[in-house]
Amino acid sequence: MTSNRPVPALGHPQKMTSFPMMDMISVCTVLEDSLDQLSILGYIINPAPYSTHKNVQWPLISDNLKKIQAENIKKVHSDRQYAEDVIMGMLNELEDSGSFLSLLQAVEMEKERKDHFHRAIESEKEGRNKTELLQKQLDDIKKEKEVELQNCNELIAHLKDQLQEMIAKTNMDIKYAKKDTDLQIYQTQKKCSISESNLQQNLKSIQNKIDEEIRTHTELENYQRQYLQELEVKLEHWMEKYDKDVDQKEKEIKNMKAARDKDLALLQTLAEQYKEHERVIIEDRLEKEKARQEKRQAQLELKSTIKIQAWWRGIMVRKGLGPYKRAKSKKGVPCIIN
Repeated sequence: MTSNRPVPALGHPQKMTSFPMMDMISVCTVLEDSLDQLSILGYIINPAPYSTHKNVQWPLISDNLKKIQAENIKKVHSDRQYAEDVIMGMLNELEDSGSFLSLLQAVEMEKERKDHFHRAIESEKEGRNKTELLQKQLDDIKKEKEVELQNCNELIAHLKDQLQEMIAKTNMDIKYAKKDTDLQIYQTQKKCSISESNLQQNLKSIQNKIDEEIRTHTELENYQRQYLQELEVKLEHWMEKYDKDVDQKEKEIKNMKAARDKDLALLQTLAEQYKEHERVIIEDRLEKEKARQEKRQAQLELKSTIKIQAWWRGIMVRKGLGPYKRAKSKKGVPCIIN
C-alpha cells in the first residue's frame, strides 16, 4: 500500500555508515515486527458498522458522531500507512546497503508536505477574505448609489414642486411679469434638464459597475465550482489506487513473510555453524597455549639444570672431588686429575 504523501529526492544526501552485521539483523528483525504489528493494526482498525435503528431523539448527534469517527479512522489509517511505508523503505535499504537514508528522506518529505499544506490553507484563507471584501464593497456601493438615486429623485420632485408653484404664481401675476416669469421658467427647466441628464449618466455608470461586479462574482463562483469537481475526480482516483495498492501490498507482505522464515532458518543454521567453529577455535587455542607453557617449562627446567650442574662442577673443582681430585706430584706439588 502506498501513501499519498510524496517522497522528495534530496539534493545532497549525507553519506551513511553501515551497521555491523549482527546489529543490522537485530534492527531488521525489529522493523519487521513493527511492520507486522502495523499490518495487524490495519486489519483491526476498521469503521464499526452502525446500527440500522434510527435514533429518533438524537439524529443530529448520531450523524456528527458518525462523521467524527469516520474522519478519525481515516486519519489513523493514513498515519499507519505512512509509518508502514517509511519502515518498509528503511528495511529494504538496510537489507540492500546497510544504511537508513530513506528515513531522512521521509522526514524531509514530511516537512515539505506540511509546508505545502500550510501554504495552501493560507492561500485559501486569502481568497475567501478577498471574496468577502469584494462582496462587502459591492453591498456598500449598492447602498451608496441607492441613497444618491433617492436624493436625486427627491431633488427632481422638489424642483417640479417649485416649477408648479412658479407656474401658478405666473398665472396669477401674468399681466404684470409674464416676460420675467417666462424667463425664469426657461432657466429653471434648463437647469433641471442638465441636472437630470447628469443624474442619468451617473446612474448608468453605477449600473455598469454593478454589472461588472456581478460578472466577476459569477466567474469566481464558476471557477470554485470547477475546482471542487476536479478535487472530487482526484479523490475518486486516489481511492481506486488505494484499493489496488492494498491488494498488492498484502501479496508482498505474504511473500516477505515466507522469505523471512527462510532467512531465519538459514540464520539459525549459520549460528550453529558459528558456535561449532568457535568451539574448535577455542580448543585449538587452549592446546597451543598448553604446548607453549610446556615448552617454556622445559626451557626453564633445562636452564635450571645447567645452572645446578655448573654450580656442582665448581664445588667439585674447588673441593677436588671426583674427576677433579688433586694428586701429589713427585716434587710435592699437587695436581688435578682430569
